[in-house]
Amino acid sequence: MDFFQECWIGRSKVNKYKLMIETARASREHIKDELSKKGLKVRDNAIKDLKKTLKIKEGKYDSATMTYCKLRCQVEATAHRMKLVLITFCKHPSFFGYT
Repeated sequence: MDFFQECWIGRSKVNKYKLMIETARASREHIKDELSKKGLKVRDNAIKDLKKTLKIKEGKYDSATMTYCKLRCQVEATAHRMKLVLITFCKHPSFFGYT
């Protein structure tokens, strides 16, 4: 799997957990009158667990994104250097058969 796919998967997982947290909060507010204190505590603990998981996923996503960006910068810098080398080499008279 290349880094672009890894970044895309990481971003989708982060978005999924954000939506899960929003849904859990909305449903908690909607049914808080129907739940007992124990039920609310269980729901709050589930939301906390989702937040922890979200932080872990965001950390992995950030590190994957940074790695991908570093590699892209290195590739672009290398391509630029190669271009400069070719331009310099092509200007040299020996390239055209002159000595």
